[in-house]
Amino acid sequence: MTEQNEKTESSQFHSDQLNHGFFQFTLPYTWIGWLSWAMAPICFILALAIYLKTFETPKFYVPNTVGAGLENTNDEYGWALTLAVIGSILLMLSTPSSLSQDLAKLRECKQPRRIISVTDGEVKETDKSRKNDDYDWILPPPKSEVFLKNPWHGGPEEDLIPEHPQLIGTPQPASTTLYSLGAISYVCFSILLSSFILFRASGQTSEPVEFVLKYFFVIFSITFNISWAFKSYHDWKVIHNIQDMPSSTIRSIAVGPAEIVGQAIPMPNVDTITAKVGSKKIITEIDGCLNYHWIEEKLVKRNKSSHWVKVASKSETGRFIIHDGTGGIIVEPSTFDKKELGPPLNVIRRGKRRWTIRVITTFDPVFCLGRVEKREEADLAECSSDKTIQQSLLVMRGNKDIGMQTKFSRGTELGLMKRVRSSFELIFVPILLLISSIIPFLW
Repeated sequence: MTEQNEKTESSQFHSDQLNHGFFQFTLPYTWIGWLSWAMAPICFILALAIYLKTFETPKFYVPNTVGAGLENTNDEYGWALTLAVIGSILLMLSTPSSLSQDLAKLRECKQPRRIISVTDGEVKETDKSRKNDDYDWILPPPKSEVFLKNPWHGGPEEDLIPEHPQLIGTPQPASTTLYSLGAISYVCFSILLSSFILFRASGQTSEPVEFVLKYFFVIFSITFNISWAFKSYHDWKVIHNIQDMPSSTIRSIAVGPAEIVGQAIPMPNVDTITAKVGSKKIITEIDGCLNYHWIEEKLVKRNKSSHWVKVASKSETGRFIIHDGTGGIIVEPSTFDKKELGPPLNVIRRGKRRWTIRVITTFDPVFCLGRVEKREEADLAECSSDKTIQQSLLVMRGNKDIGMQTKFSRGTELGLMKRVRSSFELIFVPILLLISSIIPFLW
């Protein structure tokens, strides 16, 4: 792709192209996703076939009525409902978010890019490359070697990077997808299954199996829905902060909560890091790193099973500069509770050992939601700054304000939206699931 074509692609794109309104028929786009998604209709078809074998419509358990119970209490009905519940869960788990398929199409044909190292001011390509994963640039990355000479200033034209939210906006996911339909079917079938199990275990039989099945289903259903609700609420709070807080240009940033998007470059007059992977022996070296984390694991076999056990790890979370085209600001990753470095750059396996390496390298996209603070006098004395440029006197840290979430991640805001669902699916659906799992056991 030529430079002119890259500029055309960037200028013609806007996030409004990804908005899908109320409903989107979202399908998987990976073979693993298709495999798990295809199992959902299979479960529904088997459930229908088993149910039709009963040749009658069962009466449902109605509490607090004379003669309450199920006219048809055969096991086929219970197995049909169980398969329907499993199918609903598979449909929910395997349905991707509204934006994921669109963003995956934008990444098609993106070539791996070389990792860049900086040593004594010399910029050069290394022998390592990074694939275009879900945390990399979606639009063509900016040409930014000029930022290394003076990271506080903007580029020659002081233009924002092509993927900045002020230029392309923030996409809005569809309100409902097949995930919502899976949730509704789960609610209906789980209530019916709960009623069936409660009836079978409510004095009709003294079999221990029925008693155990009843309480196993109670614990599983409530635990599953509580966990889902807490995870969805946490995701909603983070996404709510990202969507509601406008991304600042670094040139105009001020002290206080802020959201910035840019590319990572090393501190002034500081070389990039070389990640030496391996505890006892160096397995590989990766130049051009700004942050890295590797884990060494050993395969342990017990009886007939085996699993990986961590035996060593090492991280480097030094600070670096984020530049958005208008200027650069220091960010301190170590102050954030959680750092998302994205998928592994490489996984090396030798015999019964493996090493998983994640890195942030020069010119990687980085998203930060945190608090901008003034740099201390000692820091200003140690690291050169330009007092005529405001952002050179500031630093981005992961300190939280009241009601605010913080986030540090490789990638851009547009890339992060791939995993985002609507507020309806993140809040209403989990609450509905939780209520539905409790109601039958209050009868």
